[in-house]
Amino acid sequence: MASISIELGDDTRSFFWTDRWLQGKSIKDLAPCLCNAIGLCIQRKRTVAEGLQEDLWIRDITGALTVQVLLDYLMIWDLTRNIVLHPEIPDRLIWKWTGDHTFSTASANRAFFIGQYSIPGKDSGPR
Repeated sequence: MASISIELGDDTRSFFWTDRWLQGKSIKDLAPCLCNAIGLCIQRKRTVAEGLQEDLWIRDITGALTVQVLLDYLMIWDLTRNIVLHPEIPDRLIWKWTGDHTFSTASANRAFFIGQYSIPGKDSGPR
């Protein structure tokens, strides 16, 4: 999940609470205390399109309204005010490891080894 984000389109395939659709981050990352006040079942099912429609996401809040939950709520309220849905365009996954943001197994393999060092004198494999 850390390697992808969502480019918003119709928002019917992106999950409101768990996908990285808001400024490249998930609401779970941005507002963890607020997410703790949301049932897991709802977190896994509520799409962005559903959540934004008449601010339905607010009804998902069922846990204790602590000060931090309220602060998280206000932040998400502000961040979602200017979101515009594009019903004619599907959501697009953005792969952060390539310039064109398109996933390939080769790019995933390269990403897996980022930060790895070769060992001098290492045998190059069986002969």
